[in-house]
Amino acid sequence: MERLLTIEDVADLLQMPPGFVEQQIRANYLDIIKIGNEVRIEASAYLRYIENRNAVTPLVGQQRLHVIE
Repeated sequence: MERLLTIEDVADLLQMPPGFVEQQIRANYLDIIKIGNEVRIEASAYLRYIENRNAVTPLVGQQRLHVIE
């Protein structure tokens, strides 16, 4: 099974605040898995985000979380 990361884990890896990670999730740049009320990020989703980081643009407005089920 693939390792699941918390928002805080990803924030630490990116050396950014957790709020930045939440913005990236709302902008659908970073896929999540929702387990109950908890949000987790697959390591492969984090790596995909890093590979595509040049395509990331600043967040404009508020959007819904993109959930993979």
